[in-house]
Amino acid sequence: MDQTAGLIGRRRTFWRREKAVEPEAPATPELTEYSAEWQAEVEREAASLWHTTTSSGYIPEVVSDYVDRQIERVASRLSPAELKQRIITRARNLRHEPSDEKVPAAGSQMAELPGEVPRYVKHLSPGIAEVIGEAAALWKAEGTLEAPAVVLEHIDHRLETLSSSPNAERAKAAVLAAAQRRRNTLATSPTAEQEELVEALRRESAIRQKKRIAALRAEFATAVERLRQRLEAEAEAQAARTAQAEKLRQRLREAEEQRRLEQEAEQQRLLAEEEERRLRWLNRPAPAPAPQPYGVSHEGAEHLVVAWMRHLGVLDAEVTQFSGDGGIDVASAQYIAQVKNYAGSVPVIEVRAFFGVAIADEKSPIFFTSGSVTSEGQAFADRVGMALIHYNAEEAVLTGLNSLGAQCVEFSIPQAFTRLNNQLFADCPKPATPRAHGNASRQDDDGTTTPGEARAGRGEDGAAFMLRLASVASSRT
Repeated sequence: MDQTAGLIGRRRTFWRREKAVEPEAPATPELTEYSAEWQAEVEREAASLWHTTTSSGYIPEVVSDYVDRQIERVASRLSPAELKQRIITRARNLRHEPSDEKVPAAGSQMAELPGEVPRYVKHLSPGIAEVIGEAAALWKAEGTLEAPAVVLEHIDHRLETLSSSPNAERAKAAVLAAAQRRRNTLATSPTAEQEELVEALRRESAIRQKKRIAALRAEFATAVERLRQRLEAEAEAQAARTAQAEKLRQRLREAEEQRRLEQEAEQQRLLAEEEERRLRWLNRPAPAPAPQPYGVSHEGAEHLVVAWMRHLGVLDAEVTQFSGDGGIDVASAQYIAQVKNYAGSVPVIEVRAFFGVAIADEKSPIFFTSGSVTSEGQAFADRVGMALIHYNAEEAVLTGLNSLGAQCVEFSIPQAFTRLNNQLFADCPKPATPRAHGNASRQDDDGTTTPGEARAGRGEDGAAFMLRLASVASSRT
């Protein structure tokens, strides 16, 4: 009992004692010896981190920090920078195919191809392994840091000769990275057989380079010849276009010259017509009436029309001196005229009435107005052969309101009606049995021929003309 109590007392005394706090000594990390297994494990972890990170940088920061921490804990104959470069390079290729399988030891025969070539070229493993070995040997022999031209050319050539060629650019990058890693792991000096292989590869590359240069020169010469032919064809086409343009310009110049000559001829014709009109106007049998700035009365208008008709060739025109003449204001041996001295439009009924008077008197009708004539009146006048003329007393100007009236003003009244007479005789068929008029001879019942009497008014053919005019008017209406 006493022993038990003493034991309990000693335990209480132990827990009540104040323990002395000793200063902590700095912990010195224990360095791990470098081994291929250690490097493979670090590379696999770095690749796993690199695969899962979303960083857009060239080397993710988390991967770089992880590799730095692992290198601080290992003792290696390589410098930290060189060891980090090897680990980062291998992890860059391993990140595309993360797997839980154990990565073979770096430098071993099984660890050369898996993990170093991406999955999309694994089906070319035998060929790719050989290409990697040859490229690494060439690179090692050249002794350059960057990939020499002979290595790049050899890789291109071998990838072209493979039966199942992958994507050329991606496969070349994968092979170049694997060859660079293998070149860095080659520590021993090359054997004589390897040197002979490298020399053979160099000779083959030089031969291929010469052939390629020759092919490029031939292709360049062909391209130059094609370019020369194309330039010659373009020059010929340009010359043809130039000749065609010159012909077109010549035709345009000729057409312009022809147009100029035609315009000059037309101008000369117009000048000649104007001169003829002026001479005809000056050679009229009577002078034109003078302008009446204050206008004219109805009686003055009749005298003005008489002066105009004498100027237009009707020298025997006189103002009628009696009423009940059916609207005749001016009369002559062959023509009668009616004068309207107001600004309104003459209706067709007055034109028709005046034409009836002309048929009765067997004379050619001329209608003068200081205003205008309705369209129906103009149509009727054109149909029956009546001249419509507008007079301007203030300015002493005559204007034809229809074709016949314009001809009377342009030439003369007798000439205009002569043309109309010829046209009517040409348009109307002649009767099968001619009838005697005027001074035409006729045969009596006893067989003797008696000359006819002279007709008054328009002469020997006045009645025939008016009858033919009336028949034409009736047929047109």
